[in-house]
Amino acid sequence: MASDEEKTAVNETNNEAAEAAKPSAEAAEPSAEAAKPEADAAVSKVDLKLSAAVNRVLAAVSAAVTTVTSLLSPLTSLASKCAGQIASLPWACMAVCAVTNGSQLLAAAAWFNLTANQLAFVLPVFSVVLPALLVRFGAALPESVRGFSGDIVMVGEKAVGLMILSNTVLI
Repeated sequence: MASDEEKTAVNETNNEAAEAAKPSAEAAEPSAEAAKPEADAAVSKVDLKLSAAVNRVLAAVSAAVTTVTSLLSPLTSLASKCAGQIASLPWACMAVCAVTNGSQLLAAAAWFNLTANQLAFVLPVFSVVLPALLVRFGAALPESVRGFSGDIVMVGEKAVGLMILSNTVLI
C-alpha cells in the first residue's frame, strides 16, 4: 500500500490534470468579450442616431428662436424708444398744466351744478382757451387791440360769471 505522501502526490497530479482538461473560466471570458464589441457597436449606432436626432431638434429650436428674435427686434427697439421718449417728457410741467386747467374745468362743473345754467361751460373758454390763443396768435392782432387783449378776456370771463350768478340766459 502506498503511503499517505504518495496518495497526496497522486491526488495533486490528478487535480492538475483535471484542471488542464476542464475548460477554464478564462477561456469562456474571451467569447463574452468577443460578443461585447458587437453589443457596443449596436449601442453606439443607437447612440449616434439618438444624438443626431437631438442635434436636429436643437438646430430647429435654435432656428426658431433666431427667427422670432429677428421678427421681434424692431418691435422691442420701437417700444424702448417710445419708453425713452415718454420718460424724457417734462412731467412736472404737464402736472402743473393738468392741475391748473383741471381746476378751471372743475369750477365750471361746480357752477353748472349750483346754477343749472349751461353758460357755466363757457368759463373754461375764457380762462383756458382764449389766453392760450392770445399767446399763440397775439402778434397777428392789430396794435391797438394787442395791449388790451388780456383785459378783454378777463372782462368777458367776469361777464359770463355775472350772467351765471344772475341766471341770465342770452339765448
